[in-house]
Amino acid sequence: MTHYTNGFIEVSKRKIESSDLNGYFETVTYADEIAILKPDPRIYNLAMEKSGAKKDESIYIGDDWIADAVGANAFGMSAIFFDRLDDNFGMENVPTIKHLDEVRNYL
Repeated sequence: MTHYTNGFIEVSKRKIESSDLNGYFETVTYADEIAILKPDPRIYNLAMEKSGAKKDESIYIGDDWIADAVGANAFGMSAIFFDRLDDNFGMENVPTIKHLDEVRNYL
């Protein structure tokens, strides 16, 4: 699995290390590495290249509606919106979850 983020590298590393997601990623792509922010499609493309993943076999899970859900969808990648702030955004073909354990329902 791959992960990419707009956050500062150290902040993002701490988030991953302190979450239940630690240990699930083989590669992590940070926007700070290349000065390109989501939803710019180049960051998604770089992450795909870096990980060797294919976007049609990948699902982007993120908690920022524009940068994550809309950006991944525009890139042509499936997305799941983790609505941890109860924003209640919605888009066809982008499921919304309130808890990370709900991801299993879409794999």
